[in-house]
Amino acid sequence: MYSAVVLAGGKGSRFGGSTPKQYIPVLGRPLIYYSLVAFERSKVSEVILVTDPADTEYIKSEILKKYGIIKVAAFAPGGKERYESVYNGLKCVNEDHVLIHDGARALITPEEIDLLCEASDRTGAAIAAVKSTDTVKLTDGGDVISDTPSRSRVWCAMTPQAFETGLIKEAYGRLMADGDAALVTDDASVVERYTDREVSLIEVSHDNIKVTRPTDVVIVESVLQMRGFQA
Repeated sequence: MYSAVVLAGGKGSRFGGSTPKQYIPVLGRPLIYYSLVAFERSKVSEVILVTDPADTEYIKSEILKKYGIIKVAAFAPGGKERYESVYNGLKCVNEDHVLIHDGARALITPEEIDLLCEASDRTGAAIAAVKSTDTVKLTDGGDVISDTPSRSRVWCAMTPQAFETGLIKEAYGRLMADGDAALVTDDASVVERYTDREVSLIEVSHDNIKVTRPTDVVIVESVLQMRGFQA
């Protein structure tokens, strides 16, 4: 069985405006709705929603009850940093496998979620990713190119990222004890750094963007409309 930790506690400072980006209206519904409905229609049996405790009643009444979303089993408080939010969410997980997802990636599909569930069953650690369509340049830390890796070897990490629950809890426990999160940029990097488990890549659609700037909303709305969602 599968749990999902969905992160929706950020303030969206890069997005701008007074409304946290997870609640901005997209085709008349809060952005976070689309991630939650994707998990609602997937193999996942429970969702742990990580958010600001002050938002819990709003979420319950204006999203979960209003749209009939029933898989949200618990709320966990967001932390100052993403890794702290994930750690808080993992404490509430009850199933053998867990998917960790950024709620601002509103275009994930139930089918892609199920692929990650199946991959976690097979390997114990797998992440959504896309092959890079850009040429990537590495630097020496400044503005001088030090290397140009072959594009065939470059993938862009996304979420969901799926793991055996014991594995990811162990990895995050070691991270919290270590106290050094400087090199942690996603959940897979925690597993890579603190365990010897290999992490697999599962190719998903390039549509699975993370809403970071207002222009991203235009893209999300367009894709949702092509999928049949209406305002």
